[in-house]
Amino acid sequence: MAKSYIQWPWEKENITEIWKWPIIFWLNIYGWWAEEASSTFWRKWLSRLRVICFINASACFWSMIFAIIVKFSQGDIMVNLFSVFGAGPGVVGTFKIVQCIRHRKPLKKAMDLLDVMMSEIDEPELEPIVRNGMKRCWIAFFLCLFFGSCISLHWLSRPLIILLFYGERTRIIDTWPVLDDDWFQWSITFLFQGTNVCLCGHTFYIFDNVYFCISESLLCQLRVLKYRLTHLKLDGSVGSDAALEICIKQHTQILKVCDKLKFASEGVIIFQCINTAIMLCTGIFILTLMEHINFNVLLNLGEITLVIIIILYFYCWYSNEITFQCSELATYAYMMDWTDGTFDQKKKLLNLMTMPMHPVIFGGIVEINLNTFINVMKTAFSYYNFLAAADAGGDHAK
Repeated sequence: MAKSYIQWPWEKENITEIWKWPIIFWLNIYGWWAEEASSTFWRKWLSRLRVICFINASACFWSMIFAIIVKFSQGDIMVNLFSVFGAGPGVVGTFKIVQCIRHRKPLKKAMDLLDVMMSEIDEPELEPIVRNGMKRCWIAFFLCLFFGSCISLHWLSRPLIILLFYGERTRIIDTWPVLDDDWFQWSITFLFQGTNVCLCGHTFYIFDNVYFCISESLLCQLRVLKYRLTHLKLDGSVGSDAALEICIKQHTQILKVCDKLKFASEGVIIFQCINTAIMLCTGIFILTLMEHINFNVLLNLGEITLVIIIILYFYCWYSNEITFQCSELATYAYMMDWTDGTFDQKKKLLNLMTMPMHPVIFGGIVEINLNTFINVMKTAFSYYNFLAAADAGGDHAK
């Protein structure tokens, strides 16, 4: 009997077939990238689906904002902090929906440039580097897809589980108006909120998936370029001149991808930093100072807090790593054997070495790196101290 064998995507014989951006399919579950559909029929209907889904997501966004305003106007801010905490992922998800649609072209161009660079790799000795890089890309894709889907499913199924075991009608999130007096109102509310949990939850992690996978592909190309530079010997021959031109072309393409990725992600990263600081300090405050926290609330707090910290960490790590690896290219270029090259070759090499002197910085107005992650954690702790002091002051006044 023949032994069954599962071939993983990164084990395909042709390295250009390993990675075909499966994220585009998942982006089009709700039509966010309808223009990238394979046929005219799907482009037409996905465009209409996108309009419907965007209107639905916008309605849910404003209903959450109104619900928070109404709660704050009726009660103490400290009592209603969980409403702010619960609305945080929905607000971020809605913002990422806008960014997915708005920045489709630069993100798609970045993907196309990475595909072009992949098709131009024909050295057998580079195959292990490429396969390992694409393996990391697939792992990042699967992990984001799996855990993101599990979290969305948990939020969607939580009211049904509570209803099944305890007979209690609960809502997924706080929205306005409050409709849960009877079974009909509860069903309508669940359908409205459940649809938007799927929309925002899906986009919450799918934009992150795009960023992480493009970053992994970029890091793979940087490893390839470093290998080419360290094994290049300039001796005035036509072959060495052609190899140098390949390195210069690849470096230029890498910088173009970095520019497009920076442009498409700077708003999301900054918003992610602000949202993480607010939600983290709010969540810690609720856990440490609020009373009568049931297991359901505790599970939601722990889940959301862990997710936003991990996502922000990987945004900072990938930004830091790409910036560092790009800056290292000048050192690798200098360490190659260039002493026997012609004047023209040395001039080209010098131009390549001076390009990394302008650092690749992610985040726009704020430089995003691992120090940013630490600073956000410190900021969250500072906000927590402020909330704790405000709560203590309120208790003394009573």
